[in-house]
Amino acid sequence: MQRKGYKYVFGPVPSRRLGRSLGVDLVRFKTCPYDCVYCQLGPTSTKTAKRDAYVPTEEVLAELAAKLADKPACDYITLRLRRADAPSRSRADYRCDQGHD
Repeated sequence: MQRKGYKYVFGPVPSRRLGRSLGVDLVRFKTCPYDCVYCQLGPTSTKTAKRDAYVPTEEVLAELAAKLADKPACDYITLRLRRADAPSRSRADYRCDQGHD
């Protein structure tokens, strides 16, 4: 997955469930309370269930604003997150404004 200069924002990528999804990573790579042998990302490097601000909010918002200014063809914005109290919920999806006007 190429990010083209973005550290937290990626895509849009095809999603069977959502159409075209613009992704936003809100946790560091491989930060998870589990170390599943079947994970497509490989072994967990930071195993934790601690709630924390893993990425700087202002940088994420600036990147997202810059990406949206390019008017990407997306149906949803997907926030990748991992909550210790609900580990099975790893994302939140928000509908994109198709008009971008």
